[in-house]
Amino acid sequence: MPSPLLTTLDLEQDLPDPREHLSPHLCHLPPWRWPRDELLAGRWMSARCSVCDFTGRVEGIGRRLFDCHCCLGLVKENAANSGGVTGWERYAGADLCTFEWGRLPAGQVETIQAYAQNLEEHLFSGWRLLLTGPVGSGKTHVGLALGVLALGLGFTAYATTLGEMLLAIRAGYQAEARRSELEMLESACAADLLILDDLGVEKPSDWARERLAHVINRRYADNLATVVTTNLGLDELEERWDQRVMSRLYGACQAVAVAPDTADGKPRAT
Repeated sequence: MPSPLLTTLDLEQDLPDPREHLSPHLCHLPPWRWPRDELLAGRWMSARCSVCDFTGRVEGIGRRLFDCHCCLGLVKENAANSGGVTGWERYAGADLCTFEWGRLPAGQVETIQAYAQNLEEHLFSGWRLLLTGPVGSGKTHVGLALGVLALGLGFTAYATTLGEMLLAIRAGYQAEARRSELEMLESACAADLLILDDLGVEKPSDWARERLAHVINRRYADNLATVVTTNLGLDELEERWDQRVMSRLYGACQAVAVAPDTADGKPRAT
């Protein structure tokens, strides 16, 4: 179960106004509309953390300042172990406040934004999101931006592809100091939010299906939220990756067909 160390503001106490440490235009915006840099700097968390007087820094031995473990330190630690959320260079600027929402039909925009608006609730309930659509439709951008939002809210997030996971396992077979398969899959299995990108591009095999099933089943059992992006339709996913496994992914899941709203019907580049 997700457990961010968020110290909530007791409005009855005479505490400093946390908005003093924020850019004025951010004060009244929901966190999904915050820029990536502000979220990853822990500013949404620190604005609600009375441990550090809403600054993100605490004084230690010798009056040295350290990152507050309840907000800034927590976000930094989680971001350093988030896989593609912060590691994929192509999407280094991905966030929801800069996404080109005008490229999508209104219904799709409303569904995705509602998921983002209630992300914290979805992380606790294990509600999943399946984004389907053609190349260049913005699926990966949205998925990674949700990962950034989860980090900014104090949760753990991890982005990967099935291909990356399988390559890591194969590389582990050849390493001298081998980690077990379970250890290598742990980041994908245990993160509060997993972004599994581009599912379906890999060639299906029994070995690959078993590893995917392990991740999906573990997250299903632990009631953890997952965002999946894919170019395939639901029937094609079931045909390639096993109907029973996919049914566990679809359970408690919102599916969105990310189809660009363009005059010629062709997706724009991300």
